[in-house]
Amino acid sequence: LAISVSVWIAYCYTLKCGFVSDDLPGLTEYDGKLQGHEYGMLSRWIRYHLCGGNFPSKRTFKLPDGKDFTIPQGKVPTWHHFLSISVFNIGCLLLYHFLSNQLNPKIAFLTVLLFTVHPICTQAVAWCSGLGYPLSLVWAGAILNLIPWVYDNPCMTNVLLGTLGFCLLQFLAIHAQFATMMLWVIFLFFGWWHFAILGFLMSVVMGFDIIRQTIKLRRDEFIKQNMAKSIYVNLRKTIVALKTLIYYLAHSLVPATIGLYHTWGFHYDTSVERKDWHFGLGFLAFIGLIGIYFLHPAIEVKLSILWFVSFVFIFLNWITIQQFVTERYVFLPTIGTCLLISYVTQDYLVAYAFIVGIYLCRTWLILPTYDNELRFYQSNVWNFPNSEVAYGNLGVTYLRLGQIGSALDSWHQSIRINPDYDVPYYNIFSNFRSTADMALQNGDYQGAVNTYLQALPYLEKTLSCKICHFPEMWKKDHENLMERIKNPNKMLLFEKERLIKLQSDLTVRLNTMGLADDVRPIQSSIEDAKRQYDRLESFMKSNGITPT
Repeated sequence: LAISVSVWIAYCYTLKCGFVSDDLPGLTEYDGKLQGHEYGMLSRWIRYHLCGGNFPSKRTFKLPDGKDFTIPQGKVPTWHHFLSISVFNIGCLLLYHFLSNQLNPKIAFLTVLLFTVHPICTQAVAWCSGLGYPLSLVWAGAILNLIPWVYDNPCMTNVLLGTLGFCLLQFLAIHAQFATMMLWVIFLFFGWWHFAILGFLMSVVMGFDIIRQTIKLRRDEFIKQNMAKSIYVNLRKTIVALKTLIYYLAHSLVPATIGLYHTWGFHYDTSVERKDWHFGLGFLAFIGLIGIYFLHPAIEVKLSILWFVSFVFIFLNWITIQQFVTERYVFLPTIGTCLLISYVTQDYLVAYAFIVGIYLCRTWLILPTYDNELRFYQSNVWNFPNSEVAYGNLGVTYLRLGQIGSALDSWHQSIRINPDYDVPYYNIFSNFRSTADMALQNGDYQGAVNTYLQALPYLEKTLSCKICHFPEMWKKDHENLMERIKNPNKMLLFEKERLIKLQSDLTVRLNTMGLADDVRPIQSSIEDAKRQYDRLESFMKSNGITPT
């Protein structure tokens, strides 16, 4: 009961939050059908069928006369957040049941209580798209409770049913979050050899397929974005792994910054693979963890170290196929640090309560940033004020809201932080290009040409940046822009053809309308197109431009 109360106290605010980041694309583009065994598919399928049908969904009301009245509406964020919190709650209860049966019940309770309020969990619980993380905790918790039951009840029927149940749960766990491929290490720790061997074989088979698919998808995308260096394995990736280990260990103990845009390693270059003080700390931490594991007699300490290292291992950037570092990757590993903290403070409950309070306050501080997309990206700027990427994405959010001035301010700030980052330059160029296109279509032909000229320096700077994500695509944009600047006559002729076609299409539509239809909007649009065509003709004649 205390664990459930703690979960809902920590995350009840989330129920009034909205959708952020990739929530909406992930929800709107999925049709609710299982599409093979793609990684993460089951999580989307579960969320879809429990939280709301097609997008937009529909809601039916009863009118006073008894008739049904149906209105379309979008998905309701509350149901998605309720699902995430409920799944997290179930996972924590299963985790406590497992730990209390294998370890000191007091330490087990303190561990799970601390984990329920840990700020690391916010991205997995408050972000609808992160449902796979709490789901992985549920499936892993079910496995860790099932195996002792099989060993305690070793009749043939129980062994057979337990093995079948294990295979199903292991399949679900790996598809929810592939870090659970390392569960077999925990099985070995407790001497569950049969399930360790079976779990290892399933992890190898499923993991190879998932990683192969993911690497192929990300490799193609990373190569397109000129980021291919991070996806290849080499001996120096051991240096990267040790640096990542100390980064995650420190972050799980002191989660000072929460968000998507951790600056370390975001732009992968050879400096990440060099030895420095960061590597030294990682190496010392690794040796220290090994030493403590073998020298300390307490099973809780041994399990905490093994748990953290096992579940963080796959995220140590041996191959970077998503973000370089982010806190949701240490969702499962953080259980290990919570276990270690709980063991150390079990006899110092005032100190333990202080840590719980600090973690809970940090969680409550970050949850309002999930109210909407603007707050979400503003929070990333607050947490990572030196991240040019955070400012760049905040600018895109402002643009979606129609706040062009704020968007431009954010992009210029991104440039000030890192003048060699290409994306804000390109965004500013795109804004100029859109303005020029609009001026062209509104008949301000000289203004369009002038605005294209204003856009040119930003596109040229984009291509000259040290970090250039889409060089081929942006070179084509440069060629098109130069053609418009050097040969504005051709641009105007294309606009003339567009207006002729527009008038033709509107006339055809007008002729197909019935007597009862309101033809005035179409007639008005035809007249506007004719006036714009005449204005373009006059401009071309005054500038000596003739059709070719």
